[in-house]
Amino acid sequence: MCEKNGIKFSNIDCFSENIENFITPYTKAIYIETPTNPMMNVTAISAVDEIAQRHDLILIVDNTFLSPYFQNPLDLGSDIVVHSGTKYLSGHNDTLAGFMVTNRTDISEKFAFLIKTTGASLEP
Repeated sequence: MCEKNGIKFSNIDCFSENIENFITPYTKAIYIETPTNPMMNVTAISAVDEIAQRHDLILIVDNTFLSPYFQNPLDLGSDIVVHSGTKYLSGHNDTLAGFMVTNRTDISEKFAFLIKTTGASLEP
């Protein structure tokens, strides 16, 4: 729970739990990591996308382990993809960064607003 921001979340094992059992009327998004760290469990992104669409939720996928080279969650139905730039994208652990990617205009506009108002972005 993140009380100061009014956010509640459920920590579940998406690999073995029925995600729909945890969706409430207040649920806004599903966040999955696939494959997981450190167990390397794989959750089917397209199956979770079907659940997200059925409940009008945003699907966020942490794609750090596979990187865009091996997996493209946007092509599998994800609305937002996050990567740790410190791991495979950098390759040398000499960068401390994270990346968020979307192909949805509405989400992209919100990202742009946050970047412009908070300054939380990498320089070119």
